[in-house]
Amino acid sequence: MRYDSFLLVVLFSLTVVSFVGADDKREAILKDVEKAKSTHAEARKAADEKLVKAMDSEMEAVRKSSLKAEQRLKVIGILEKEKELFEKSGWVPVTERLQKATTDHIKSLNQADKALDGAYDKLLTFLLAIKDTDAAKKVNDERKTLLPRRLVICLELDDGTYWSLYSDETTINTKQRWRFAKNEIIFEFLPDTPKGKPTFDIAMVIAEDGQSFHCVRGRKYTAKRVDAPKK
Repeated sequence: MRYDSFLLVVLFSLTVVSFVGADDKREAILKDVEKAKSTHAEARKAADEKLVKAMDSEMEAVRKSSLKAEQRLKVIGILEKEKELFEKSGWVPVTERLQKATTDHIKSLNQADKALDGAYDKLLTFLLAIKDTDAAKKVNDERKTLLPRRLVICLELDDGTYWSLYSDETTINTKQRWRFAKNEIIFEFLPDTPKGKPTFDIAMVIAEDGQSFHCVRGRKYTAKRVDAPKK
């Protein structure tokens, strides 16, 4: 066999092996993504169940508390309403008694999202490496559908505008952060430098029923809780 013919045979063989290897790797990564999607769904379900359990436990604690019977009845009614809104509309509870449970719930969802996002990133990196741009675009579209920026609280202000609070602790302004503090929601701006401290913006006091809000520090606003406005 001539040297140039032999070289062509070798190169062809290496190309075939390369494609076979790429297909095997693609299949393995796709299986990882499917497994991650299943795990993600299970984690979200578990997080929801844990939050419902926390609400039930708080109601039971109130029933057994030393509060006057009338006050216990009132608090239980508020907790029951928050549970109903969560199960029917996905509204996480915001009243002081349930803020920790809601914070833990959001953290669990974020952790589940992070794991699935990592699996998608691995697949996208592979598809870009083998120059399958069309497949990468489709995968990225799927990722955006399954992992949107998750809205957890939406407020309608007295001026008719909306204030969206997301699970990554940002608001409609990605440089603004929100967090619970007793019976309030605190809003701060990120520092300009790594060693800087957040800058306080406003604090929204949460009404006893968890459905309305007003400012006592910073700018003066009143707001009510609503579903996200349709685009």
